[in-house]
Amino acid sequence: MFGDAIIKKLSSEKWNDREEALQSIDGRLRQEAKVAAEMSDRLPLFNACCCIVRAAMNDKVAPVYFEACKLLEYMISEYGKDLPADEVRAGIAPLMTSMLGRTGESNQRVLESTCTLFLSLARLQNVGLEFVAGYITKPVKTMRKLRLVWGRLDLLRRAIVAFGLKRSAAFSAETVMPVVVPALEVADEKVRKMAVRVVTDVY
Repeated sequence: MFGDAIIKKLSSEKWNDREEALQSIDGRLRQEAKVAAEMSDRLPLFNACCCIVRAAMNDKVAPVYFEACKLLEYMISEYGKDLPADEVRAGIAPLMTSMLGRTGESNQRVLESTCTLFLSLARLQNVGLEFVAGYITKPVKTMRKLRLVWGRLDLLRRAIVAFGLKRSAAFSAETVMPVVVPALEVADEKVRKMAVRVVTDVY
C-alpha cells in the first residue's frame, strides 16, 4: 500500500529515515484526500496508517514521535473526519496506551505534544471526550514511576481546565480521583504538589 521504499525506511536504524517515511505517508494521505471522495475508499488506508503510527508512537527519538503525532492528528481531523466514529475509535484504540505511556517522558516537548494530542482528540467529534477519558482516567499501576505519575496528573489537570468535569460521565470527580488519591501519599514533593493541584481543580 505504501511501497517498499517507505516500508524499508520505517524500520531503518536511522531516525531521519523513519521521520521521512512518516512525512511521505502524510503527503500520501493529503493526495488521497483529494481523490478518494467516498469514505469507504478511505478506511483501508486509514487503518493501515493506524498500524504504522502505533509503532511510531513507541519510537524513542523525539522528532519521529512528533511526526507521528502530527500524522495521527491529520488522519483523524481531516482525512478521516467523515469516517464513522466507531471505525475511527477502533483504529486508534490499540495506540492509545502507547500514547499514555509517553506522559512519563523526561523530555518536556514530548510531554507537551502528548498532552496536546490527547486534548485535541477529545475535541474531535469522531473521537470525543468520552473515549479519551476512558484512557486518561486509568489508575497508574505503580507509584514508583514518578515521572509517569506526574505526567498523568498533569494531563488530567489540563483536561479538567479544558473540559470541566460535567460534560461527560466518563470524566468526572468519581473517575478522576482514583488516579489522584494514591499520588497524595507519594514521597516525592513535586508529585504531591501536582496531586493537590488536581484535587483543587476537581473541588
